Amino acid sequence: MNRVLRLLGCIRLGEVLLLQGAPGIGLVLAPGTPSPTPWATYTLFLVASVLLVAHIWTLNDWADADLDAQDGNKSSQSFLRKGLTRSMVGGLSATLLLLCLALFSQLSTRTLGVALGITVLGVVYSVPGIRAKGIAVLSSGVHLAGGALHFLLGYTLFAPPDHHAIPLALFFALTFTAGHCVQEVQDQETD
Repeated sequence: MNRVLRLLGCIRLGEVLLLQGAPGIGLVLAPGTPSPTPWATYTLFLVASVLLVAHIWTLNDWADADLDAQDGNKSSQSFLRKGLTRSMVGGLSATLLLLCLALFSQLSTRTLGVALGITVLGVVYSVPGIRAKGIAVLSSGVHLAGGALHFLLGYTLFAPPDHHAIPLALFFALTFTAGHCVQEVQDQETD
C-alpha cells in the first residue's frame, strides 16, 4: 500500500488541477449545454479530464526521469529519488490513459477524438525517439495545438467546434504556449 501511495504521490496534482481551467471554460461556453445541469456527465468529464492530464504529466516525467534526477531544481521531486522505477511510473501513465479513454468513450465521440488528439501530442512531445521536447519551434507548436485541443475538450462535449470555438481555442492555445515558453527558458540548461 505504501508503494501505491508513493506512486500516486508522483502525480503533480496541483498542476493537473490547474490545467482543468481551459476544458472547464470550454464546457461552460459551449452552446447546447443541456438544462437542467447533467451533473453525472460533468463529473464523468472532470474525472476523465483529470486522468488525461495526469497521464500527460506522468508520461513526461517517465520520459525525463534520468534528466530530472540530475537537475538540481528537480532532483528532490524526481520519482527515482523516491524509490520508484521507470517501469512503475510508465505503468501508472498507461493505466491513467486507459482509464481516461474508457471514461471519454462514455461521453461524446467528438470529445473522445479530442482526447485522442491530446494523447498523440503528449507522445510526440515526450516519448524518446520522437521527443519534440527541447526542439524550440516544434515543442511550441505541440503546445499551441495542445492548448487549443484542451479548450475544445470541454467545448465538444455538447457541441461541435464552430466559428465561436476557434478564436477561443486560439486564445487558450496562445496562453498555454506562452506559459510553455517561460518554462523552457527556466529549463534551458537542463534541456
